[in-house]
Amino acid sequence: MKQRKPKHWYRPRNVFLAVLAAVLLFFGWVFLEVWQVYTAEPKATVDYRAKLRDMAEQNAGVSPEEADDSWRLVVDAMEGYKEAERQINEELAESGFSSRGTFDDGQVDFDYPLFGTNLPDDVDRERQCLQRMRELGVPQLLDGLSMGTVGLRPVEGSGPLINDSLSPVPLVMRLVKSQAASIRISALEGDWKQLLKAFKHGLHLAETISHQPTAIEYWSGASMATLILDELQSALVERDLSPDIYRALAETLREFSPSRAVFSLACDRISYHDLADWVFTDDGHGDGFMTSKLGEWGLISVGEESFGKAVVARFILATKRESTQELDVLIDWLIAEAGVEPTQVRLRGKYQQRLIELYSSWRFPFIRNLFSAPELAIGIEDALQVEISATLVMIAIAEYKVRKGEYPVRLDDLVPESFAAVPIDPLHGGTFGYRLTPDDPHGRPYLLYSTGLDRNDDGGDFDAADSLRCIDDPNAQTDYTVNQPRRPMAEY
Repeated sequence: MKQRKPKHWYRPRNVFLAVLAAVLLFFGWVFLEVWQVYTAEPKATVDYRAKLRDMAEQNAGVSPEEADDSWRLVVDAMEGYKEAERQINEELAESGFSSRGTFDDGQVDFDYPLFGTNLPDDVDRERQCLQRMRELGVPQLLDGLSMGTVGLRPVEGSGPLINDSLSPVPLVMRLVKSQAASIRISALEGDWKQLLKAFKHGLHLAETISHQPTAIEYWSGASMATLILDELQSALVERDLSPDIYRALAETLREFSPSRAVFSLACDRISYHDLADWVFTDDGHGDGFMTSKLGEWGLISVGEESFGKAVVARFILATKRESTQELDVLIDWLIAEAGVEPTQVRLRGKYQQRLIELYSSWRFPFIRNLFSAPELAIGIEDALQVEISATLVMIAIAEYKVRKGEYPVRLDDLVPESFAAVPIDPLHGGTFGYRLTPDDPHGRPYLLYSTGLDRNDDGGDFDAADSLRCIDDPNAQTDYTVNQPRRPMAEY
């Protein structure tokens, strides 16, 4: 009897079928994984809006009712400004003016509903706009804001928080610029009470915006405050005010209480985690893959949703967990940096190096397209503190000049009438630079400046292209001149 040969499973046909089955299973698994990413819909599970609102109310020290009431004053004031702007634009258009002019503060260019080419015309037309705002009751609304609490914009709604966070900022900036213009016009006319009122209104609007819960809004609020301070600084060296107005200006400035960069960074963390919920799938355990929803919301340009992009998201881009972990590390570093004095900052190189690594990686588009405003918040906070302290010094110098008939030779001369001790530069804890300038080509009687992080006195020499560089860079080898000269209109 013949013995039957055993059959081998690895015959070519069987091997082929096994490989084919494995390939089909693999590609089936890949297809299902990618299909889940491709068809995923946002599934936000945490109410980040409520969390953000609670944080903002605690930071501003207001109740929900107070926050809403004060914000309504801001909204009504913005509407009044828009109406005044519309009316003046229409009237000027009827008179044949067809191009926008500029009201130049010498450091930051204003854009108003102004039409013309020379300063007196621009001032006259801006005066008309301010008069129209008074007729519409805008100053009364700003009075209410100045005497009340900080207003917080509503954060109710749907979709990513970051989408509805910035819409009021440009209009508030225009409203703040109108108050800076009022300071200029009041100084020209010698209306010191109106100058003081415009100063208060501008600072309170800036303070309100600084307390809104994003780093961009904080940066915007600090910039608005700097604009108001710059205009007052120019008025202080161009006009002699009354002693009681000097005291009232100093008191207003000491009461000015903008938010802190640490708060805005903590708020940005919440907003970014909220955004992650809208642009990553969710496996139920806090992880997932990036979807094209990010591009759909107009936040990052990833093009149209496609199956190919879903493949990249599933197998190449960083997961939700990896992205949010990197995000938290960066925010932690920034918060630690914002919480110490400028000269004690030690993490910036570490943070910037890691950010460069993430920027150069294909895997982290979520982070690469978010980190611009957070780091700026730290630099603008340092700059604002210098501006506040220096403006108080300038008020004291101007008051000294009115009392004594001449400018102080040294800042020590302001002690003890104006200060208990010589004013210090908050950037490094040393003194401000100061000297009289009788031959100044710009007509400034003195020069007041910060010596920057390096503390080296460069005689007030500053980088016109980047005047804040010495505040951010300890190796800048330049100073920051506080009372920078106005630019003539002809140079605009």
